[in-house]
Formats: sequence, C-alpha cells, structure tokens
Amino acid sequence: MRTHIKRITSIVDEIMTYLLLENFSKLSVSVEPKGKSTKLHFISENDSMTQKQLDEILATLNQPRQIELETYYWTLVGESGVDMSLNVVGRMIDSAHGYLENGSIVLILHREEVE
Repeated sequence: MRTHIKRITSIVDEIMTYLLLENFSKLSVSVEPKGKSTKLHFISENDSMTQKQLDEILATLNQPRQIELETYYWTLVGESGVDMSLNVVGRMIDSAHGYLENGSIVLILHREEVE
C-alpha cells in the first residue's frame, strides 16, 4: 500500500509540473482512492490550450500500462525525486480522459493497485 501511495504522489507531482510549465494557472487536484483504484482529477486554467494539444497529451497518457516498466523504473529511481515524463506516467496509469471547458483543461487519470 505504501508503494502505491508513493507512486500516486509521484504521478500527481509530474502532472502538476507539466501543467505549470505549460503556463497553466489556478491548478486544482483531487485524489480519490476507491478500494484498489485511485482517480486523479486535475483542473487548470489555460485559455490557449487547443483540442489538438489536449489530444496529444491524452495520446501520450493513454499508452498501455506496463507493470514491468513501472517496476524497473521504480527500482532505478527509487525515491530520488527525479522528474518523470508524461510517457512514464502513461505507462503507470490505466487510463486518462480529458476535455476543455470554459478556458480550463480537465484531466482525469485512473490507476489500479497491482498486487
């Protein structure tokens, strides 16, 4: 369980870093654990985000999850605080959805705990 929580916080950190570097503002995050799954919900204001850019983000995040890569990655990185890329986040989550609404981007990520 501790490992799962550490991975969730690293995913949150990476998405927040990405959004802030892309000039998003007023970032809100909610983490909703539900049994063995976790829903991550990000809302951030950015009037310049296009649907094409959002589609590219979602395509990167919706790569098939690879437990082996995730395990290998965490063995190498451990708790060093090294930044991940969206590609690595995409391999650590089960799905990502998003949409643009009133000058904001909404991203919803799902991750299942793996035994």
